[in-house]
Amino acid sequence: MPRILIVDDDTTIQMELEEFLSDTGHTIVGIADTGAEAIETARRVKPDLIIMDINLQGEMDGISAAEIIKEEMDTGVVFVTGFDNPEYVERAKMVEPFGYVMKPFDEKEISAVVEIALYKREMELKLKEAQEQSEQRNHDLQKEIRERRKTQEALFDSEARYRQLLNTAPAGIYEV
Repeated sequence: MPRILIVDDDTTIQMELEEFLSDTGHTIVGIADTGAEAIETARRVKPDLIIMDINLQGEMDGISAAEIIKEEMDTGVVFVTGFDNPEYVERAKMVEPFGYVMKPFDEKEISAVVEIALYKREMELKLKEAQEQSEQRNHDLQKEIRERRKTQEALFDSEARYRQLLNTAPAGIYEV
């Protein structure tokens, strides 16, 4: 079951999201009211996805918290906000969120965005794993190439010594 962290300073929104997401088979691993609390909770519970309001109480807004979370844990974020301020949208884009939902939202909209975000996260993890495997294979091949070159150089050296021995022997060498 996907593990979701809800970050919103509005208790009503928290309860709506928690109820709806729980009813649709998701596990709510935490609820936070501030950006700082979101970071600390995300570090502790390692969610698959974070649904976060942009405007949060406290010194840190949701975008700043999402930047830190993405940098440290590379966890996906869906922004939920009542503000369509272009400045917020531009800042939010820099965090590369998995979605952006305007309040008031309906259950169908949140459901679609969450499912797409979770799918995108799953695909990113598979891609990352494939890249790591590819890098490991590349490393192994480079190592094998170096070993073969050493073997080839040793063979050339051995052959050169054998030729020199044959060509400079004072008496003929007869091979049986």
